[in-house]
Amino acid sequence: MQREAPGQVDVSVSKLNASCGSDGKDFGSATGSVTLTAVTDTGVAGTFDVALLGDAGTLQGTFNVPLCNLPFSSTCQK
Repeated sequence: MQREAPGQVDVSVSKLNASCGSDGKDFGSATGSVTLTAVTDTGVAGTFDVALLGDAGTLQGTFNVPLCNLPFSSTCQK
């Protein structure tokens, strides 16, 4: 069963040069979606499909992220 949930994801991509330094080109997201396919006590898995601003292309893929034993927070803190 698929349900829509409130939330927002901001995506930004920086183009790197051959020395792994930024050449000043950053691209934000125009549209996209993130779909959670599994949420358990130990992890979150899903897919993403994002179109970047300025006709910079798209990002598509999957993720499988383990969860730690810390309480849920909207920011990453330790």
